[in-house]
Amino acid sequence: KLCRHGAMCLAQFSCESDPSTIFVVDVYQLGPSTFSMQTTNGTSLKAILEDPNVRKVWFDPRNDIDALYHYFGVRPRGIFDLQIAEVAVRRRKGLKVSYVLGLSKCLESCPGLIKDQKQFAVRLNELGKKLFEPFHGGSYDVFKQRPMNHVILVYAAHDVRYMLALYENYRDALDLSWERRVEMCSAERGNWCLNLEYVIPSSEAPSF
Repeated sequence: KLCRHGAMCLAQFSCESDPSTIFVVDVYQLGPSTFSMQTTNGTSLKAILEDPNVRKVWFDPRNDIDALYHYFGVRPRGIFDLQIAEVAVRRRKGLKVSYVLGLSKCLESCPGLIKDQKQFAVRLNELGKKLFEPFHGGSYDVFKQRPMNHVILVYAAHDVRYMLALYENYRDALDLSWERRVEMCSAERGNWCLNLEYVIPSSEAPSF
């Protein structure tokens, strides 16, 4: 599983300037050059990920960052964790929140998505897990297969397809004070990679 002890095979990105376009980068094939390769003006993925002034919208970055740091020496900054933002939205309403939600649950409750989009997300999540989750009879090695399984490719792209929709929804529901709290807690999660030994991420909602 993805972390310092499991291979990072893909990296998916979408940009606020063109949210309909999803970039799926083959890290398994490109290796360290994925993050060190530079454009003609010297920009690299490593530089963008580590720039604290460029906000990175993420959904629970702990395992991702653990792998990025220990495999490629990349330590992302400027993180806005949507999983933490969802907790903040509920707490701002006065609700007691003990546990975080997964991405599928967050998409299901997002008012910015129509019914068909939500149903497709649920179905794709089921198909993907059957291919890679050992509990469902799959194997994580499916991410290393080339040519890539088309379901896995769509699953990977869809993983970030609605990140910006969630981001807008949560930001609209938070005031500046709560947004700052989310940023601080996100930064703490960004330091997950600094644990001397790998720590399995908990589903308990942190205090912030």
